[in-house]
Amino acid sequence: MNQTIEKKKQDRRCRKTMDSIKNALLLMLAEQPLSNISISQLAENADINRKTFYNHYSSLQEVLADIEDELSESVFDMLKEEDFLEEMTTPRHFFTSISKRLKDQEHIYRILIRSGIDAEIFTKINERTKEYFYEMFSKRLPLDYNTFQFYLNVIMAQIASSYKEWFCSDSPSITLDQLSDFICNQVFTACQYITSLDIGKTQ
Repeated sequence: MNQTIEKKKQDRRCRKTMDSIKNALLLMLAEQPLSNISISQLAENADINRKTFYNHYSSLQEVLADIEDELSESVFDMLKEEDFLEEMTTPRHFFTSISKRLKDQEHIYRILIRSGIDAEIFTKINERTKEYFYEMFSKRLPLDYNTFQFYLNVIMAQIASSYKEWFCSDSPSITLDQLSDFICNQVFTACQYITSLDIGKTQ
């Protein structure tokens, strides 16, 4: 058999197994804390044996990190597709895209946040998003990196807190689109304030 075809088949089997492991962990996290889950239980729920599990992951934490990386990559891929600065006069399209991406993965965010292990995923998303914003803003404005990051930390903390509260609610009083629209207005105001400041690069 052609080696390329065989490798593709092996890759597909590998991805399928890893997806089964990650999906099984998410289903279990919806019912119990991570500390109560064993690798044996996870392997059984994923319909694999322990040896197969260890062929792909070394621990439950590594499975969780893989899930978090996929989520952050998904958001970052969306960020790369959107030119935030081109939408500075109305960043609504940018946040509409974020809302759509969060909707697509809403059940995963709800599980992670409600199980109390969401800190790392938001840290990953925040750090990559801040780097993206700085890169985009600095193309047009002479910014001091540390000062700009300070303001972004405040903005990103508010955004993360708002989304986390929404995902924690069983019956949110507003839709995810409405929340994203509200955040959009707040960020637009914050961006106007930041760009009006004298935070040019230090000589």
